[in-house]
Amino acid sequence: MAQQLNGYALVPNASYNQFRAYCVSHGVNVDYAYGNQCMDTVMLLYYQYGLRLRAGPNGYAYETWTNYRTANSTGPFRSFTGASNIKRGDVLVFKAHGAYYTGHIAFADEDYHGGATIRIMGQNQGQGIGWGAASNVINYNISYFLGGFRNMRWASSPTPPSPTPTPASSFGEGFPWAVFTHKFRSR
Repeated sequence: MAQQLNGYALVPNASYNQFRAYCVSHGVNVDYAYGNQCMDTVMLLYYQYGLRLRAGPNGYAYETWTNYRTANSTGPFRSFTGASNIKRGDVLVFKAHGAYYTGHIAFADEDYHGGATIRIMGQNQGQGIGWGAASNVINYNISYFLGGFRNMRWASSPTPPSPTPTPASSFGEGFPWAVFTHKFRSR
């Protein structure tokens, strides 16, 4: 049985791999509601940045997109649409369908490859709910995808440009700061 986290806590999150390893080995119920739900892992990530994941009046997963897309696109999180834009580590929001009347929210566990499904990491997706049910990884139908939130701290960034050289100071040969001298009075 997995370890259980109840309530908010700081957890490893410098990369998707670190956060994923934590979630797959721990059940997460940050809001103490209905056991380990899909929104709990995303709420935990937002908490790491001092943010709150917002949902609509029913508290359903799909409402994080339909009701609060702008509010959830804050801090390091940027919203995006189009399945072809999905990258590993993105938060994915899926619309309501069948037994998933609340929709679903989870993390992309791979870049989208153009197929009918995408591998996602999350809770309450076939492994049961309640205490001790940690995240798992499953294939999920991409046709239910509404939109996503990308953690820009996890996104790869291009190599920064080389610094532009600056002219040397007029106070000396290449000193980066001014050099001051004092005159002392002799006695």
